[in-house]
Amino acid sequence: MISQKFRTSFQTLAIIQSNTSKKKTFFFIEETKSSTFKISTKGGLVEFILTCKADNISFAGNYGFIIYHAGLETRFKKPSFSSYSELTEILREGFDIYSNIKTRLDI
Repeated sequence: MISQKFRTSFQTLAIIQSNTSKKKTFFFIEETKSSTFKISTKGGLVEFILTCKADNISFAGNYGFIIYHAGLETRFKKPSFSSYSELTEILREGFDIYSNIKTRLDI
């Protein structure tokens, strides 16, 4: 489930839909003392970028990079979208993944 903070951030991404200028493709979603979560929506692709510094853990990169370096066998390609409804679904899943990471790392 998306927290209220993410829901508000998610609503601000609606500017993508109404933005007449196609130049804004990079969005800061959340920045805390120990982490930064950003999204890029360039060229019909969505990239989730996470930077984290907590205790003895420090990493930065997109989800695919993080999954690869975590030693998981799963491949994570940047999701693509061709409509705003597809973008909405991709963003929901990306926020859920970020929420799970935050919960597990307690950041």
